[in-house]
Amino acid sequence: MIDLSNNIYIYENIKAHAQGRNVLVLRHLSSPVKRFDGKRVSYHLKHLWLSKTPTMDGDEVCCVQGSEETFWSKRELVENGALKAHSSLFDCFNLF
Repeated sequence: MIDLSNNIYIYENIKAHAQGRNVLVLRHLSSPVKRFDGKRVSYHLKHLWLSKTPTMDGDEVCCVQGSEETFWSKRELVENGALKAHSSLFDCFNLF
């Protein structure tokens, strides 16, 4: 797993991790959104799958092949451990 938290500046990220060709980016929203189940939530998880494996030095160009987004409450993220400082997003979310 590669920690990209300080390398992705698109959003104000909490965490960003890469594993193989998959990237997970967790961010806190500036204002809550209403989820499909009616709950108001403030966290956004974006899953990107890339054309190539990212590297820390950034020499290799990757294209986004696809993405999906989910929205989470703080309580849900605390329960699955995603907000712990040294936890891997890939260990906290069962996406694969």
